[in-house]
Amino acid sequence: MREKTKKFQKIEENNVKVSPKIYVDLNLGNDIAANTLKNLLSSVKINNVGDLVKFLKNSEGVLGAIGIDISQIVKVLEIIPSNTSLAFSCPDQPGAYLGTAVVVDSNANTAIGMGTLLMIRETKKVSFTDDSLANGSRIKYGADYKHEAYYEGTTSKAKIMYSGITNKGVPYFSSKQPTQLGTYAAVAYSFDDLEYKVALAARTFTIGREESNIEITSGNKSYDGKSYEPTTVVTNKQGEIIENAEVSYTYYKGAKKLKSAPTEVGTYVVRAKYNSTNEYFASTTIKTIKIEKAELTITADNVSKYVGEVDPELTYTIEGLADTDSLNVELTREVGEEVGEYKITPSCDKNDNYNMTFVDGVLTIKEKEVIPEQPEVPEVPEQPDQPEQPGQGGDKDDTEKPETPDQGGDKDDTEKPGQPGQGEDKEDTNKPEPPQTSDASIAGYVGTMLASIAGLFAINRRRKED
Repeated sequence: MREKTKKFQKIEENNVKVSPKIYVDLNLGNDIAANTLKNLLSSVKINNVGDLVKFLKNSEGVLGAIGIDISQIVKVLEIIPSNTSLAFSCPDQPGAYLGTAVVVDSNANTAIGMGTLLMIRETKKVSFTDDSLANGSRIKYGADYKHEAYYEGTTSKAKIMYSGITNKGVPYFSSKQPTQLGTYAAVAYSFDDLEYKVALAARTFTIGREESNIEITSGNKSYDGKSYEPTTVVTNKQGEIIENAEVSYTYYKGAKKLKSAPTEVGTYVVRAKYNSTNEYFASTTIKTIKIEKAELTITADNVSKYVGEVDPELTYTIEGLADTDSLNVELTREVGEEVGEYKITPSCDKNDNYNMTFVDGVLTIKEKEVIPEQPEVPEVPEQPDQPEQPGQGGDKDDTEKPETPDQGGDKDDTEKPGQPGQGEDKEDTNKPEPPQTSDASIAGYVGTMLASIAGLFAINRRRKED
């Protein structure tokens, strides 16, 4: 028994839970005795054979009173090591068992029968669920995936263990799902399910990058003084756009690699590269593009002057010139100072970035108008106030005025003394005559006014022509 005990201890030291256990099923053949014994057993804690032997000896008097002789049972139990586990039931775990039947009856001889019992685990296949990652799958970095397995036809779940190697050559072994780039195996197993035999299932998979594709979408452009700015679209294998893709560009003119993006007119090659990431492989493309000449127009402005005057400043306008550029424009006009039109021609140095168009202007020389001198306008003397005549304005005298020899009516040719040429009753009220203006003075005044008006019209017409 000592050798067996040492063997069991050695096995336990290796973390294997294997130990002998006795299952006791008491059939007393007497309901009163059986119930009495069960009540006694429920009141105490019995973990092994030693506890049972001690209990039976202490209860020998009580059990004897109801006709139970435990002496033979105790003799059998004392043969078994006292620390052997004990259970009052039939075995339900896989294993090999020795069954011993002891007949204890005061009316018969004690009889013992023995037999073996072998309980084995059921054979069941471990299978992954339908929604688990398929064997040999390749998944994108950062993608979610699932591995789940059960014993076939049951709800008993198997455990999953992952093993493999990362892209950096680091071994991986864990029950947690790997997330780094690499190749792995998922193994479903169950060692601690005593109901079933140990079974395994495995699926391999790779966490890797997807293919990418890059395309330059920009084309030719007209010269604008600014560097060429290409545009690109990067997509995955399914044609979906990869957002925020980082792209680098290289430019060539012929076989020469440029330090920066081109600005001047010419033909160039653009190389675009999408750098690899944890999710995608790198991709590269090239495209030939052109920076074409811009259209530029220089127009000389039209100007005018009068004969004998100095030429006005010659000016021009430019359309299509880039903000970063400047041109040295010269304006030349045809020689001549007579009345007429003279062409103004613009010109400037050649610039290979532009298709230049020159539009001429015109200098118009006009005849100078002679404006007549304006005569001085004489001042018109003020007219003196005339004295009020009898019968005009104010309170009038109702006395009839005697007729004078110069007035109509019956005239009296007889002259009155002291009043020659007047009627008899005429009062001596001689009124002074107003000063007279000659016809020549009036004509001179009107002529002066007309000449002034004509001069004003001539000045106004000249201003309009200018």
